[in-house]
Amino acid sequence: MGLAGLILAAGAGRRMAAGPKALLRYRNEYFIDRLGRTLQEAGCSPVSVVLGCEADEVQRTAHLADMRVVVNPQWASGMASSFRVGIAASILGEADILVSVVDQPDVSKEIIARLRGDHGPGRITVPLYAGNPGHPVLLDAALARKAAATAAGDSGARAFMLRHPSVVDYVDCSDLGSGLDVDTPEDLRGLKDLLP
Repeated sequence: MGLAGLILAAGAGRRMAAGPKALLRYRNEYFIDRLGRTLQEAGCSPVSVVLGCEADEVQRTAHLADMRVVVNPQWASGMASSFRVGIAASILGEADILVSVVDQPDVSKEIIARLRGDHGPGRITVPLYAGNPGHPVLLDAALARKAAATAAGDSGARAFMLRHPSVVDYVDCSDLGSGLDVDTPEDLRGLKDLLP
């Protein structure tokens, strides 16, 4: 079965005070470019990206030519609106969908391969980093549609997964990544110890 990729990258990154998180840089590469390349190299096709804050600037600056770009005009209302827009734009037939967030750049092809290897039909597969759930999240197409239909506020599929724990599988990926969520300048500086 195919695998579509979705990157949620609409946020402003207010705590970073450096513009949209999509344009944060690590080792001379924008977060959005790094994550898009990783998803493509891991076999995701197509890869869609949801932009919001400073979408025009992100499109001018980043290298998004190989990605489907969707702009969420309601991005400031929270992640749920970007999740809904992204799922609607990404689901092709019955392909599974891998949902990533741009501020977790510690995603590797190996993490994605492990999730794919453990994923089954009618399931949601979530990586664990030191016991904590993180991204990317791999969703069956039908469950992705249901999760998007019920998403609200500042979470994507989280509320759906909490209401339907019997369809969620957790896979330990602690040996492959940290799951670091880059929210502050200190987090960004901490990447030097995590990423090649």
